[in-house]
Amino acid sequence: MSENRDRRSNRICGLTQSYIRRMTRECDRVGGINLGQGVCDLPTPKVILQAASEAVKDDLSSYSKYEGIDELREQIAQKARSFNGLENVDARTDIVVSIGSTGAFNCVLQGLFDVGDRVIVFEPYYRNMAEDYRGKRELICGTLAEVGLTPYTPEGAYYVLADINSLGFEDDRAAAMHILEKTGVACVPGSAFFVSDVGKRLARFCFAKRREELEKACTRLHDLRSP
Repeated sequence: MSENRDRRSNRICGLTQSYIRRMTRECDRVGGINLGQGVCDLPTPKVILQAASEAVKDDLSSYSKYEGIDELREQIAQKARSFNGLENVDARTDIVVSIGSTGAFNCVLQGLFDVGDRVIVFEPYYRNMAEDYRGKRELICGTLAEVGLTPYTPEGAYYVLADINSLGFEDDRAAAMHILEKTGVACVPGSAFFVSDVGKRLARFCFAKRREELEKACTRLHDLRSP
């Protein structure tokens, strides 16, 4: 028993803090703008806030099935069919909902379904969201290209990888720290996402931010072009 415990301890000692969280700490240290960790600062829809409030009030705190609440999975499947054009999506076999705290998530969603007769999500909601993200994607990708960090434009994510070779660093972590110290904008070293050495020439930026915050970050990134 003691030997097994020691082996587990050795494994734990070998673990290091992820560079996603490391860059967030460094960003906080310099009071920068965090485009590294995927912390979306967009406002929570009022319907979710209402549902959460009512769920807490009604003490809805049971665990859901491991694959997620049936009603939620069906709503996701309906959205995929009507908005994304995925005609053959089956909620029973193709949709799984996962989140860190299933009990808490379940109570919120159950509250959401309880007020469902007062809440209807129209297609324009998704259209407006897609258009908003498209504009932010163009802004960040355009800025990265202008400062010499060639972006790999994503088709469906709110992250963008950029080539950092022009900065002259062999180590992507050093490059990420240089960007932060020079501009006050945090990104994540690409090696955090790759097993191969490909990540060492990349950095990841998140653009799920308020427009004004993203514009400020893009303005700061232009400092990379100054001596």
